Amino acid sequence: MSRRGIPPALRCAVWLSSVMKTCNAHQPSSYSEEYRTLAKVQQLDYAWESVLKQIFPNADDEQSAVAPNFGNFQYQQYIGGELPVYGQEALTRVLLALSHVVGLEYAPLLPPLAVITLSFTSESYAYSMLREMAHNSTLYFAVSPLEHVAWCRAFMDILSRLHPQTAASLKLARVEEPSRRFEGLDPIFKHFFTPILKFVHVLRIMDIYVLEGSKVMFRFGVALLAMFQKDFKSIDSITPEQYWQQVKEYTHSRGFSMDTLVRKAYGYHGNRARRRMRFPRRHILARIIRLEQDLAASDDSLELLTTVQVARPMELVGNAGTLFASASVRSNLAEWLPLSLRLSKLELIYSTSIHGRTLERFYTHTKGHKRTLTVIQVLDNDAVVGMFASQAWRISSQVYGDGECFLFRASPEPACYKWRPKASSSVVLEEEDEEENEANSVALLEQFQVGRPHFISMGGNPDGSCGLRLNEDLTRGESAPASGFGNEESLAGAGFASFQVGLVEVYRLKQLGESFSFDEGERSTY
Repeated sequence: MSRRGIPPALRCAVWLSSVMKTCNAHQPSSYSEEYRTLAKVQQLDYAWESVLKQIFPNADDEQSAVAPNFGNFQYQQYIGGELPVYGQEALTRVLLALSHVVGLEYAPLLPPLAVITLSFTSESYAYSMLREMAHNSTLYFAVSPLEHVAWCRAFMDILSRLHPQTAASLKLARVEEPSRRFEGLDPIFKHFFTPILKFVHVLRIMDIYVLEGSKVMFRFGVALLAMFQKDFKSIDSITPEQYWQQVKEYTHSRGFSMDTLVRKAYGYHGNRARRRMRFPRRHILARIIRLEQDLAASDDSLELLTTVQVARPMELVGNAGTLFASASVRSNLAEWLPLSLRLSKLELIYSTSIHGRTLERFYTHTKGHKRTLTVIQVLDNDAVVGMFASQAWRISSQVYGDGECFLFRASPEPACYKWRPKASSSVVLEEEDEEENEANSVALLEQFQVGRPHFISMGGNPDGSCGLRLNEDLTRGESAPASGFGNEESLAGAGFASFQVGLVEVYRLKQLGESFSFDEGERSTY
């Protein structure tokens, strides 16, 4: 239904439930469907009122409030300026709430997404939806200038491989000039197509974006520019503004069809199925972006506006554990976590000293909790090591998790080892040989989480060794240099490939506006 267009009357419920489904794929379908019920509406409204009281403790605070722009200084020009006064006030409240709760300073897609969302939903629904997106930013938008440039570079890389002539036109228009930090691609990656498409067509893309995530922007961006190429009029010294003006004239003309664009974006044209566009799959796109991010970080010519901030120690809540008692350790954790999670609080959900020392108890207490930190005491030398899991630990014959996973050593000599894909000269595309796709998938998936009845591990190697592994009764651990993670030796230190395990603790990241019931065993997000 999302690709055909969601009826306007249903967008409020469908958009939020789609985001919840995408961000909580490990939860049963009933979890996301609950957000379509009247009971959930009342719950969200109550939570929203509580958030507003925290942001505006005094009655006069709201009158002087100014909405943060999250690095997007022009969104008012393209979309925000069309809002009535009450709409501007609602937008200010939602953006301030997101800034207060999530703590992001840079997320240029947030303002236009907030405007679009508020066009069909209440403030409480808009806030809940955008907050979930922000907490799962890797699925939806960039949260740093470095990530933004990486997304733009990945887009140009894909476009160059799929449509070389179209990419050449963009280069002629100087859209990808590094000195401008790829500002030429702002209509897509900062303004969500609002400067170049009719608003009704932007909504069609939004219908799909809430369910499928950021890949939608790449798909529709590539398809749109490929369709426009035949109408492109090259002129001397064309500027990015002139190029996008031509795109706008094309999309607002009678010859443009949104249905055709949707079919083009997903590999179909006209009434007959045609050969699919050779478009990278989701995990391959993530790999390309991560590679481009590493390249951009080492490119001095980009002169990125990166600000170095001293991370505050993460706060412990509830039943405080032992291994994260040190404030310096929790400061390091905040530095290592994704930007959108740094304001989260640490809540102990499993400890061998409280819940028992078995893998079965480990699985029971971590069930349904994505984004957990497993911390391990090494008895041999009193080191503290661990791993951050992006998905909930569970027994599965498949490897799971994604590139957010990382290994770390909390003490001594704190260090974080994040996943980095191996450089490749080719982009794996949808129609290439299945064996090649399978080989690339295995190469990626072997890096992440493995949950079996007799062990858990993170990071894999061809010889069967792991970046970090715990046995069935959580008494023995193993660690070795892991492919893709970059740890040159055992996390426990040289000479400790195998070690005795003392205390094991697991912490979940608790975010503002989120409650948890140990009796019910499931999370409730407001």
